Amino acid sequence: MPAVPPDLLGPQGEFGHREHLRLAWRELREHERGVALTRIETAIRHVAEAHGAPQKYHRTITEAWAAFVAYHLAEEPALNFDEFLERFPGLLDGGLLTRHFSAELLATSAARSTWVDPDLRPLPAHM
Repeated sequence: MPAVPPDLLGPQGEFGHREHLRLAWRELREHERGVALTRIETAIRHVAEAHGAPQKYHRTITEAWAAFVAYHLAEEPALNFDEFLERFPGLLDGGLLTRHFSAELLATSAARSTWVDPDLRPLPAHM
């Protein structure tokens, strides 16, 4: 996936939290976990590089959000994306991650480049 498909971008071409969730939702519905994570990473890295901030990619954050999405997809796989977010509005809470990972852990280079386990609370059924 060389670029983020236009259908995943927001109304003004933005790629914020909701768009990250849509990307994860789509890729996890269409591909097995490993392929989905690779495609999600590639798309996010592309956006970061296009905005002159390749250092913004964070492996643990990406995989954690994918795990949250996958957990809920297992419960309601047939919903379209808007229905999915209506059913699971907690995914829109950017603070969800901080209930599982401390800021100190997420700030480490290890967390940025590889998966690190949460230090506050386990993720629900981590992929």
